[in-house]
Amino acid sequence: MHRKLAARHPDQVRVLVAHEPPIFELLPDSAHWRDIIEAVDNTYHAQGVGQAMVRFALRAAASTRVVIAAGEASAGEPPHQAALAVAKRLNTEPVLFPGGHGGFGSHADGFAVALHSIFSEA
Repeated sequence: MHRKLAARHPDQVRVLVAHEPPIFELLPDSAHWRDIIEAVDNTYHAQGVGQAMVRFALRAAASTRVVIAAGEASAGEPPHQAALAVAKRLNTEPVLFPGGHGGFGSHADGFAVALHSIFSEA
């Protein structure tokens, strides 16, 4: 969509930043990623977005440590509840971070310490 906007209005769009574009066909293991995306897409159409995200997380968890984090101050709020639900489905304990949903800004020092702790365990 953004590419089309830039093509149609080059006088108004000076820079297009494509942050992590999902062009998996360019990767050496593109068949692997095509299979994962197809499985996630099938799950999405059959069971909805929640199950599709769980399937994606489970596939990623096969080779990567997945840490589900939630803000201490956002207990009871939808993002916190969603984090707890995903952690439960992944059969893991969520890690509580300082602050709420935006704790990385409001509690940056404590957030950094929590991240460092997680990365140090890798």
